[in-house]
Amino acid sequence: MGKSTRSRSQKSQDTDKLGTVTIDQDGDLTLSVGTRVVGLDEQPCKFKVDSSALRRTSAVFKAMLFGPWAESKPTDGSEWVVELPEDDPDGFQVILSIIHSAYYLIPTAMNKLLLYKILVLCDKYDMDQVLAPWAQSWLSAVADQAKHQFKEDKPSADPLMTFIAWHLGDETLYAEEVRKMILCSYLNPVEDGHLFVHCWRHDRNLSNEDHLGPPDLLERIAKIRLELITDILLHVRQEIEPRKEERPNPVYYGARATPTFNCKFDPQSFTYNFSNRDRRLCGDVILGGIWRRIMASPKLKLLDLEQPKAVCLDVASLLAACTDIFQGIQNLDRHEKCNPKEKFMVFVQNCKKGLAENGSFVEPEDRTRMAEQRKRFKVAGPD
Repeated sequence: MGKSTRSRSQKSQDTDKLGTVTIDQDGDLTLSVGTRVVGLDEQPCKFKVDSSALRRTSAVFKAMLFGPWAESKPTDGSEWVVELPEDDPDGFQVILSIIHSAYYLIPTAMNKLLLYKILVLCDKYDMDQVLAPWAQSWLSAVADQAKHQFKEDKPSADPLMTFIAWHLGDETLYAEEVRKMILCSYLNPVEDGHLFVHCWRHDRNLSNEDHLGPPDLLERIAKIRLELITDILLHVRQEIEPRKEERPNPVYYGARATPTFNCKFDPQSFTYNFSNRDRRLCGDVILGGIWRRIMASPKLKLLDLEQPKAVCLDVASLLAACTDIFQGIQNLDRHEKCNPKEKFMVFVQNCKKGLAENGSFVEPEDRTRMAEQRKRFKVAGPD
């Protein structure tokens, strides 16, 4: 019994010689959706479907197919064909299988590219509700895939995952994906300074991402990225400038100003005399070490530390390069407290912690919208 039922279901999606996939054998409408590669050629992908099923499922299709538009049923008895050249056939086939109750053809496991395509189409045609039975399991599957692909030593982000999390209402995943994009986005001078992001396999131009999140998400990412770069460069300058200018500060001391040094060495427990010359030497050793390592760094040697807007590097690479600088700084004997390494490492940890806890890229209206999406898709909320 089960075998014969499955055989009949399989026949419901046979492909004829013209390349038409029969979703419904009694269908009255042919959808020509995008293209697929057949042999060496690209051909339109056609689906034979039931127009009433589309009407019941989507208000957009109801208006398109049964309104006063070119897509409505021909009155001369000719074949009813609707062209959807910009849509993806793979995503459409899954959606059509759902709304025509061909459940055995619906994948239980999911990859992020296909899920992204499905969500884009559901958003376009107002069909989110049809995915509710599968949304949670599909989301869990692609979220696990994203975790396995992320590497701490080579961080990357994925705009596809950002949109998936945003549209399905997974607030925790969405915040994590946006955080990755802030860390991994960079300015591409070859592409007119557009913001790109390092992805798992290849980089992507965020300006070309039509489906990402809130309308102003790209501006938020650029703003926070610039703030972080400004803070990083300021911290580096704060270690360099005082050591370049180790001299009396008349703002505080007037004409009788005494030298102000960054040296934290306390000579009271030692017998030898410790002079300002020794303090200046301490600063020179550290300053020279910083500059030497900056000049040896391919990523930092051409940077203008006073022009954060001109920095093309992503935040993760800039932090890593600066960490290498400060971890290699040497100091005079017994001047460990003068070494800025520990101070910079604390700064790095605070940067990462602050970004993880920073809710500035998730606005209250974003949380409201994602809560509504969770209800629509029956997806679990934040812990």
